[in-house]
Amino acid sequence: MTSSVEHLLLRHAKEGGPAAIEAIQSAVKSNIIDINATETPTSQTALHTASRKGNADVVEALLDLGADVDRRQRRVCKNKKEDQHGEGGGESGESGGPTALHLAVQVGHPEVVRVLLRHGA
Repeated sequence: MTSSVEHLLLRHAKEGGPAAIEAIQSAVKSNIIDINATETPTSQTALHTASRKGNADVVEALLDLGADVDRRQRRVCKNKKEDQHGEGGGESGESGGPTALHLAVQVGHPEVVRVLLRHGA
């Protein structure tokens, strides 16, 4: 289950803006939260959320704070309610789901795509 701090991180990533970036930076620098914390059951990180929402400024801040640009979400089969694991399937988040880059391309956020590519996606 996602903790309230992790939920707050994901909310800030979704909302974007200077206040959200400041809150994320403060939480990470104070070791209150891991920048790669995930929401269950999809293993979605703040980077995935910000990329999907088109918050390029938040994506940039998360990457500058050490977010894993190549981390994949877990694919969940909705009608069978069981994980669809790809090649890795381990703790690293390598479970065959989309990366932040995949999400930004899929939704159509070219500025986010550029930020991700500058950071090695």
